[in-house]
Amino acid sequence: MVKVGNLTVNGRDPLAPQNTFNGTWPVTSVESKTALVFTLDKDPVLSPPYTFSGDMFIGEGHGALSADNGTAAVVEGNRVFHCITGGPWHDTGSTRDLIARKNYYHDIVGGPTQNMGSFLAFKACQLSANGLIATCDSSPLVHDLVVSQGVEVKDALVNGNTDNPFNGTFAVKSVAQESFTYEMTAVPAANATGSPQFRGAAQVSNLVIENNIIELALSRPGYWGQPTGILVLVATAQLLANLPYLFRQVVIRGNIIRQVADPPDLYHFGITVFSAEKLIVENNIIDVGAARPIQFNKCGLTQFFNNQTSAGKLIPGYNQVTQEALSRIEDMIDATLLLSV
Repeated sequence: MVKVGNLTVNGRDPLAPQNTFNGTWPVTSVESKTALVFTLDKDPVLSPPYTFSGDMFIGEGHGALSADNGTAAVVEGNRVFHCITGGPWHDTGSTRDLIARKNYYHDIVGGPTQNMGSFLAFKACQLSANGLIATCDSSPLVHDLVVSQGVEVKDALVNGNTDNPFNGTFAVKSVAQESFTYEMTAVPAANATGSPQFRGAAQVSNLVIENNIIELALSRPGYWGQPTGILVLVATAQLLANLPYLFRQVVIRGNIIRQVADPPDLYHFGITVFSAEKLIVENNIIDVGAARPIQFNKCGLTQFFNNQTSAGKLIPGYNQVTQEALSRIEDMIDATLLLSV
């Protein structure tokens, strides 16, 4: 059997009822290592000739490793072959500490991968305000939030209306065991009534990815999953824009990232990091085809030091927002030259 998905036929998208090519079908024959024949369970609704397009795929994606949602987790000394995601993969719930080190990945689309943007469960609360500062009382429940964590508040009423400054997405300003504060964008006309609720954004406190060897699979231009050695991401652009930092401290160092096959192409990337409050990327060796192998977006304090190709060419970190290239070692060289003048 083979699963066929995301296939557009004669302009009909994969979910269109007239498009009956997507699904799981018996394999009739295997023509070669790159070609097979499968049989649909009934005649196609659409008439030939057929034009196939889209980010089509066959088979199931496989994730090799996951070790999140806890503390002091270490993923070490594993060998991972021929997977979409080598891992550790993480997209749901919070993690306090995770280290991924000394793993070997071969023919994978992504190595260690974080794809955050989930929220924890809603809890009931009572709200009050002092100017712009709102206090959320969760008693008798413990809220489990920390300072600067993202939090969503909803269902607060002011004069019977939910369109008010209490509701929205905010950063936690201070915490006590059964209460926390956050800063609103405006002073509300009155204290909140109704049945307000809050939920924290899942986050990763400490993430270290070090001393791994990552060999990336072949790519296909235009395909959604371009091979990238290390991915620290936020699930959507809207979440990236609206939530505070989801990764508090990230260190990526001493990794070797390269392509399985030559020649390099523009669709292989080395390291991509979003929404890190503190980020260090250092001493990595990266041989991929992308013009800017190390990229970051919406990060706070960043340091890029001594990242190189195997030929010794320095690789700066590229800020996707400002379109600036940053490298601490190049800054140090420039400063030394200025002082010597």
